Amino acid sequence: MSLSLTDFMDIDAAASFLKVKRSTLYAWVHQRRIPHRKHGRRLVFARQDLENWSLSQAVRPLEDAAELALERFAPRAKESSDSAETSSSEFLAELFDKVEDRQNQQKPVAMNRS
Repeated sequence: MSLSLTDFMDIDAAASFLKVKRSTLYAWVHQRRIPHRKHGRRLVFARQDLENWSLSQAVRPLEDAAELALERFAPRAKESSDSAETSSSEFLAELFDKVEDRQNQQKPVAMNRS
């Protein structure tokens, strides 16, 4: 797929498209959290990139995230529980805390520009 110049948006159009403030969008660019391009000194965003990025930002419900984590970490948990004698409820409580912490870390933070 080739992009034409009409497929690109400036900062105002991209902010409007994503329904965020310009300052939030600038912060995401600075943090390299969102796909963007520079055309000389001009910052531009490809509409298709923003659509794909937006779709990838869906947050799984906590139960789904915990199930995924259990699938991923269950073999290690079994090994560690054999030696440390950790109960499954303690392990799940710790796992839910870790999942919740990770979700909180992934929330975008807007920078104030003064």
